[in-house]
Amino acid sequence: MDILLFAVFAFLLVIINAEMTKEQIKEISDSILQECKTETKAKDDDILIFNQSKLPTSREGLCMVECFLDKVGMMSDGKYNKEGIVAALQTVIKDDNEVKKLKTVAEVCYEKIGVGVADRCENAKSTLTCLVVDGQKHGFDLLKYSLG
Repeated sequence: MDILLFAVFAFLLVIINAEMTKEQIKEISDSILQECKTETKAKDDDILIFNQSKLPTSREGLCMVECFLDKVGMMSDGKYNKEGIVAALQTVIKDDNEVKKLKTVAEVCYEKIGVGVADRCENAKSTLTCLVVDGQKHGFDLLKYSLG
């Protein structure tokens, strides 16, 4: 299933500086992705797929995503990080009702996947799939915060 993901990552980087422009955030995001691509030996196609708001299917591509999630705080050492997800997203979600939905989704996903399995790269896939799919089920549209 294709999942729109790039938006999730791009706005997480707002944590760095709330006054940053979308272009600056995208530049930082791209830099982190390139670093993670190198670390995981992912291919240019994996970044292309990811930048098309889809989840890479190659092992290296998933590991690149895990690396990225770890660097932006959504995962910690390859494990689901409920508090990190909420903290990161709260910086751009100013509506109290939306924050409440986010917290619900973060908890639901934690209950579903816990910290995950031993495979860090599969944890990244599970984390993002849950946040997007269960977000929609709970009325939280993560994609409306897209910077792209």
